[in-house]
Amino acid sequence: QLTLIRKISYEFDRKETQYRVRRMYVCICNGLREADVRAAARTSGEHRPNAVYAHLGCRFECGQCASFARSVISEEHKVGEPAWPAE
Repeated sequence: QLTLIRKISYEFDRKETQYRVRRMYVCICNGLREADVRAAARTSGEHRPNAVYAHLGCRFECGQCASFARSVISEEHKVGEPAWPAE
C-alpha cells in the first residue's frame, strides 16, 4: 500500500515538474519558454544561445536571459549522454 502511494506521489510530482518546465519563461523580450528553447536546441543541434534564438526566428534583446538560456541549452544537450566515459 505504501509503495503504491509513493508511486502515485512520484508520478504526480513528475507531471507537476514537467508542467512547470513547459511554462517557465527563458526570455521575456521574445516570449520564449523553456520548452521552446529546449526543442530548438534539440532540433537545430546548436550549442550557442545566439544560434538557438536564430533558429527560433529571434535574437537577444536585453541579454538578461543569456545565462539561463545557456544553461537550458547545455542541459538539453547533456540528456542522453552517458554520465561516464565509454570504454
